[in-house]
Amino acid sequence: MGVTSSHLSPSSPDSSNEAVGAIGVRLAEIAASKGGSVSTFGAGDLVHLHCTDAHGEWMIRSDADTGRLAITNEHGKGTIAIRGTASDLLALVQGSVSLASSGDRFEVFGSMDLGQLFSKAASE
Repeated sequence: MGVTSSHLSPSSPDSSNEAVGAIGVRLAEIAASKGGSVSTFGAGDLVHLHCTDAHGEWMIRSDADTGRLAITNEHGKGTIAIRGTASDLLALVQGSVSLASSGDRFEVFGSMDLGQLFSKAASE
């Protein structure tokens, strides 16, 4: 059974590190389930996910030439940046919370439209 956000204690460093690992796995699943692409992303769009309580950052790109998703562990400037705890980011990529209904769980900078598209893609 995989790690789910409901099994994590937000204050536990071990749980945060487990969530970081689970986020990477879930992002790969999202890319694979979409055939490697998300048609709603514009060519060159970048989503930056940033953990605030553990070392974890991801860039999710739509390749301008192929439209395929590329996911890397790195810091960078995105079309949207979404910052939150590891357990909250895990809930987002698992589709159990959306940006629209998340209240103040995340700090969001940039294109909220792209954030909503990413949130929707994660929940499908």
